[in-house]
Amino acid sequence: MVSNGGQTYVGIRTDTGDATGPFTWTNLTSHPGYPGRNVVCSASINETNAFTGQPHPVRINVLTTGGQVYETTCTANPSAPGGPSLDCGNNPWVPVVSPEP
Repeated sequence: MVSNGGQTYVGIRTDTGDATGPFTWTNLTSHPGYPGRNVVCSASINETNAFTGQPHPVRINVLTTGGQVYETTCTANPSAPGGPSLDCGNNPWVPVVSPEP
């Protein structure tokens, strides 16, 4: 997960011991509801089923300079032919209600 130059990217790669591969990056900035290129200051990823080998949801969150959290979802397929894949479609960013830190 990278937030760089006002853009947010999510990446996936093979990481099996000695076979660590390069990242394949997906730019999520153009997805509907993105909070804005100049306001995103942090990004995180939540992948709870990473070790099943099956397609599973991956939640991506960004934090804005105003303290709002937004989330979108992709589907990771670690066993896709040709290596792991990440399908983010055109899933929208939605505000997440979270408690104050």
